[in-house]
Amino acid sequence: VLLGLNLWSEHYCAGGSSGRGLKRAHMGIFTELGVLYSRYRHEKLMKRIKLFSTRLNIPKLIHACDEQQHWKELTYLYIQCDKFDNAASTIMNHSLEAWDHMQFKDTVVKVENVELYCKVVHFYHQEHPNLINDVLNGLTLRVGHTCVVDNKRKAGHLHLVKPYMVSIQTNNVSIVNEALNEIHV
Repeated sequence: VLLGLNLWSEHYCAGGSSGRGLKRAHMGIFTELGVLYSRYRHEKLMKRIKLFSTRLNIPKLIHACDEQQHWKELTYLYIQCDKFDNAASTIMNHSLEAWDHMQFKDTVVKVENVELYCKVVHFYHQEHPNLINDVLNGLTLRVGHTCVVDNKRKAGHLHLVKPYMVSIQTNNVSIVNEALNEIHV
């Protein structure tokens, strides 16, 4: 049975990727082929998603990518359907496969759940401390400055976010001013 299914998927994946006669094809065809790619031809999945993203049933393909653990593709699909909170969470939970600094920066500024911002700060502190100020500068208007300072103070790493604190010092936030004084003393 598995061999038959594999041959069937080979046939349809090969036929669907040729692009012939697909101008009036139903969305379900593109979606089901995407599901097959997620199972049997994952190396070609991202290309297929990008090529046909407007003709896919994205929620169904999201489920298939999640099930097959294709985190980069899952992130891309979340971004395509404006589920930025889910995209950011996927990137942080599966950073080895899904993390790309520029994509993450572009995504995280669109996150609606403010609690995720503290998780972003913690994530960058743990995994990419050399880029933490870059991501914080993009979040200046959204992130709670108190959260950032408290998080870094507890970890004993206030010095890591010094450039960020200097850049927002003009806002005259007392906890930031105190933290900068702490560093200088």
